Amino acid sequence: MDLLNALILGIIQGLTEFIPVSSKGHLVIAQNLLQNFTEPPVLFDAVLHLGTAAVIIFYFRKRFKEILTNPRLVGLVALATIPVAFAGYVFKHRIEELFTNVQLTGVCFIFMGTVLFFADRRQNGGKTAPETTWLDAALIGVAQVFALIPGISRSGSTISSGIFRGLDKKFAMEFSFLLSVPAILGAAALKIKDSLHAGGVELHLLPFAFGFISAAVVGYLTIKVLMNFLQKQRMYMFSIYLWIAGTLVLVLFR
Repeated sequence: MDLLNALILGIIQGLTEFIPVSSKGHLVIAQNLLQNFTEPPVLFDAVLHLGTAAVIIFYFRKRFKEILTNPRLVGLVALATIPVAFAGYVFKHRIEELFTNVQLTGVCFIFMGTVLFFADRRQNGGKTAPETTWLDAALIGVAQVFALIPGISRSGSTISSGIFRGLDKKFAMEFSFLLSVPAILGAAALKIKDSLHAGGVELHLLPFAFGFISAAVVGYLTIKVLMNFLQKQRMYMFSIYLWIAGTLVLVLFR
């Protein structure tokens, strides 16, 4: 893979990781459209996600310090992480097969747009960290499992489930981003371990580095704008985008 393709994929990851439109879905489509993409797609995606995970850790560094001194909040994040960790480990090979199914991505775009549409119509519940229950965290964690499927947005599924459970919109977004870090780090570590153990995979470090850096830089610029935007604007705009994008994918890749 040339450096231009790595740069393009990194920019796509940085732009789409933090908005509820599924970065995995967009990467699947882009990798099918780009010429000379020869890297293992799941492994390369994991590296790109590490770039945006680094952004989350840096952006929420003060919040992470607060979490580490709040046993209950640590417990909520840990509980919400268990479902996706279990599903990712047990069904990892089946999940990897989904990355070649572009039509499934289109269907999931449409489904995700519908979920966002109904979540957007819910009134702000007002729950913050002290009012969030263990059941809330567990159900948000279950919602994150579906984000393993390309086309289902991690942030969209967790933010929407948080809103449905009555969380304050701002806290639902914050909890969603914090929750993504252990999931991304765990998945990336597993993919890298499997690739090194399997052998026979030729890795080109420069494209990987280009992808990581571009995802991190664009992701940082995106999250700064997005945190204010999502609090002031409604999510139905993303629903419209996903409905249109999903329909186009189904038509173009039929």
